[in-house]
Amino acid sequence: MGQPATKDTIIGSTIGNYQVIEKIGEGGMGSVYLAEHPLIGKKVACKVLHGEYLSNEDVVHRFFTEAKAVTEIHHPNIVEVLDYGVIEIAGQKTVYFIMEFLAGISLGQLIKQHSKLPVDQALQITMQCADALQACHEKGIVHRDLKPDNIMLINRGRERNVVKILDFGIAKLTSNPDTKRTRAGLIMGTPAYMSPEQCEGLGKIDARTDIYSLGILLYQMLTGRVPFTGEAYSDVLVQHLTRPPQSPVVYEKSIPKHVEAIILKSLRKRPEDRLPSMMEFAKAAVDPVAYVDRNGGLSAFHGTPLTVTPLPLPDVSSGSHNIYSSGEGYPTIADGNGKKSNWPLIAGLIGAIVIGLAIVVGLGQSSGSEDSSTSSTTSSTASQRSPTPSSSAAAVISSSSSSSKETIGKFVTVTFDSTPSGARIMIDGEKRGTTPTDLKLPLGQEPITVALRKTNYVEDRFELVPNKRLLFDRELTKKRRRPPSSSKKTSSSKRSSSSKSDGFVGWGD
Repeated sequence: MGQPATKDTIIGSTIGNYQVIEKIGEGGMGSVYLAEHPLIGKKVACKVLHGEYLSNEDVVHRFFTEAKAVTEIHHPNIVEVLDYGVIEIAGQKTVYFIMEFLAGISLGQLIKQHSKLPVDQALQITMQCADALQACHEKGIVHRDLKPDNIMLINRGRERNVVKILDFGIAKLTSNPDTKRTRAGLIMGTPAYMSPEQCEGLGKIDARTDIYSLGILLYQMLTGRVPFTGEAYSDVLVQHLTRPPQSPVVYEKSIPKHVEAIILKSLRKRPEDRLPSMMEFAKAAVDPVAYVDRNGGLSAFHGTPLTVTPLPLPDVSSGSHNIYSSGEGYPTIADGNGKKSNWPLIAGLIGAIVIGLAIVVGLGQSSGSEDSSTSSTTSSTASQRSPTPSSSAAAVISSSSSSSKETIGKFVTVTFDSTPSGARIMIDGEKRGTTPTDLKLPLGQEPITVALRKTNYVEDRFELVPNKRLLFDRELTKKRRRPPSSSKKTSSSKRSSSSKSDGFVGWGD
């Protein structure tokens, strides 16, 4: 017969004003219990330090540090600590703190359920995390253990996917010299999410370590995997220190290039090469296109040293806000060929989206009505095209409402991208650049003809109406090789003739 289960003396006891009902979780430092107020029925989570650590001064101090750190931050996306204390239960000293009870799921559970998250949802979660961690950093607190299991997602009223960051057990309070207890050579954290400076274990940790970890979280939300894996703990640490990450696009091709650029920027090995603050990370998550373009564009962003800017974070509601729905937000992209299935909407809905956004910004104004109608027609045309590889991924960003007088002399930004990149952009027969790039076009209601041309690919021709901020992400179709003719000379002649007439150099790329 097996040994009888040891009775958990915590269950049924009273801690503070709450009676402990059941154990709901366990970590390296302590166990978490569900407790309830016996009179008013309020539920809380009670975290109790493991008994074997009570004689370890460092562990007890870190446990207290967690409670103190969370209390000092006081941010809506950080779990709230209600009480802290030391009591005796069944003759044994018990160190505890009481937190709000969160009825939801962890980000880790969400990723396990869905593998990959839609881009807008991943950016929304990232923005909330970055905003909360900025509040931590302003208090001199570095989390140092960001991972999916330490992020809870709850519903709050009408808000959905509200982030709550947990587990500040190894948080570093950099503002108080007396709390800097991490010794050189001591490696703390979860290997898959640790920054290179954490992996070194030299104690040189600041807020930028959390930026690296949040970059890995965004990478994982979009690809379903972390950038570095290995059979041994040391294998992962070495990769963080020496190996550049694979682009997330390798594992999920629908990730927009601006989002890819932000992820790779956050994962630079040197802290000074990353995004400069969590507030900047939050701004980048709200509007990736604008943020990258303000800082050198796609071609220069990775190597551009960034500084903290005075621009405020847009006022967005953490749970209910759809990042792509804002007039200043990153566009929702829908692909007619169905390959980018992780995007939240299909191309056939773009017209409805534009109309809905026009209503929000003021459909009653005559110019707004014209803009909505024209944009809807353009989007509808894109969605009705046959689902060939050259179908467009067209996106519309709603501009703020304006009268027709205000549009005179105005320009709109149109982003052109293609797979593969490097296609020539021809507008009304004139070359205007190569993909990927942003072009400033005169604001207007008349359609213009665009053609993307690249050697060995079928010309992709389409129309657009430059009345809103637009983004086109086109997938080009490879030309089929011609079968060899009976005469080598004839085949060579035909090939030369075809190349000349099509304006292409040759078949090799």
